[in-house]
Amino acid sequence: MPPTSPPDIQSGWAHRAGLLDLAPAEPDVPHILAPEDRAAIQELFARYAIAYDECRLDILRSCFTDDGVYQVQMGSRVLARFEGADQAVAGMSSVMHEQGPAQRRHVMTNLVLHPAGDGVVSAIAYATVIVTTDAGPTLGAAAVYGTTVIRDAGTWRFRKVMLGMDGYAGGAPTR
Repeated sequence: MPPTSPPDIQSGWAHRAGLLDLAPAEPDVPHILAPEDRAAIQELFARYAIAYDECRLDILRSCFTDDGVYQVQMGSRVLARFEGADQAVAGMSSVMHEQGPAQRRHVMTNLVLHPAGDGVVSAIAYATVIVTTDAGPTLGAAAVYGTTVIRDAGTWRFRKVMLGMDGYAGGAPTR
């Protein structure tokens, strides 16, 4: 099946759709996080990606605040929106079942962090999803994440995840 890509996917779509709010790099502006916070948020993204790939719903749940929001879109078209961490994880579980037994590996890169208040960070990252079957590995998806991360009981967690897919090999999940 050929890759699916809606007609509204054009260069810069995520910014125009309001998914991303990339702040400019400015010298001497207090946008810098402490190294330990930066490392913890980077690990949050990695933990989320690995937990998804390993179908670890318990670990995925621990990545979100109780009131976490998880939205998936293809271009500006919203495919799914879940309110609350339990609903978000249930939605991801449904997609995992729909995707079948192929092994996925999410590669998270280009992490940009911007403090947005005390214990609140706006975080943007790219994701490349490699899908491996008996036929070998293929590119499964290219995506961008626009998130709000907060310090919750001493741990950085996602409060809001906006997952925007640039393209998805085959049919994108329906849930």
